[in-house]
Amino acid sequence: ENMAAAKRKRDGPGLDVPDGAAGIQVFRAAIKDLDTKSQSKIKNLTDLALQLYGDASQIVQTVADEITGASPERIQPLLFVVDSILKKVGKDYKVHFADRLPNALRAACHKSDMEGRNWLKRMVQESWQKHELLPLSAFDNLNAVFKTDQAPLAPLAMPMMGMPGMPQAPMTPMTPMTPMTPAPPPPPAGAPPQAPQIPVANESDE
Repeated sequence: ENMAAAKRKRDGPGLDVPDGAAGIQVFRAAIKDLDTKSQSKIKNLTDLALQLYGDASQIVQTVADEITGASPERIQPLLFVVDSILKKVGKDYKVHFADRLPNALRAACHKSDMEGRNWLKRMVQESWQKHELLPLSAFDNLNAVFKTDQAPLAPLAMPMMGMPGMPQAPMTPMTPMTPMTPAPPPPPAGAPPQAPQIPVANESDE
């Protein structure tokens, strides 16, 4: 409470928010307004999370729900909010985010293209895991998301025969076979072989 009070005093009365449900509603309205990587809005959300530290579980649930239902272009700004809260507030937020992030991250992966999934993977491994921003056991669940969320296989380059609309190579016509001359029938069994007939000249009368 002293840390939150000091923070409110340092930032001025503009960020003073009520506790409980009313404060959570302020945070929810602010995060729904985040649609770009606005540093000022991300800082404001981080400060709200600090002031609502006593409601960390519900704040984390609000962030996770927002990620799950977000359009693809809002995923990265929302993950920057998570990154900022983990780095600048931490403590109880780490525990609650460890529970909520795997499902939210899985939903984000399903809505992202290959480049977006690679960005999410780098955020988990090169920021959160590298700096141990979450309990170590949480990273097994987070990294498992990327193993089960594989990109669809590319179609085969060779067309399959018989598929409608697929180009097929022309068939080479077969060369017609030359008809065979029938062999003469064999002689009857037991018949003597026939000698070739030699023409005989007629004898003349003398």
